[in-house]
Amino acid sequence: ERAIRKKLYKPTGELTQADLEKVTELDLRNNQLTEVPKGLGNLTQLTELNLSDNKLTDITALKDLTQLKSLDLSDNTKVGSDLADMTPLKNLTKLTSLDLGNNAIEDVAPLNNLTQLQSLDLRDNCFPDITPLKDLINLKFLWVDQITDHECSMLENLVCLESLVILNQETGINLSPLLNHPRLKELNLDTPVSKLEGDGYGGFRAY
Repeated sequence: ERAIRKKLYKPTGELTQADLEKVTELDLRNNQLTEVPKGLGNLTQLTELNLSDNKLTDITALKDLTQLKSLDLSDNTKVGSDLADMTPLKNLTKLTSLDLGNNAIEDVAPLNNLTQLQSLDLRDNCFPDITPLKDLINLKFLWVDQITDHECSMLENLVCLESLVILNQETGINLSPLLNHPRLKELNLDTPVSKLEGDGYGGFRAY
């Protein structure tokens, strides 16, 4: 509530629904939160929310924030706490930017209908299978960990993809499916080039 009052410049007095509807952005990073404050569900016009660098294990209260366009849940894996279940996000279909980096996510299937996403960060998780993301055709920027050849082939479906970062890649990967990608301009690979397979880099740059 303190953060909401600060945003509204209203330190005292009743917070009416009209007040709450004025809040469109909220920064709750680094507040030692273990769950999303249930009162956030009343912020029906919230479009940007930063909950990074907390200790979240339960994000159920986010399910009603259907106006969200930008959500940062990065860095919520601390000693004794893991953020893993993404089910509460499945109906946040207006999201265009989602940062889930450095958590304990194993299943990204709940994200498969967030078709407005343009930026998705999945780095430093539990190497989830990213094939459920095949329908995110508006995605432009993607960060992932250690993908398989099958997952790389799936990336062909992401026709708007412009930038791809693959981290912690410990095995060889066949890049051939990406060589003729219509939009891909930048490919950042955290792996020795000797591990790459394919005929070249097509029209994009590799790092």
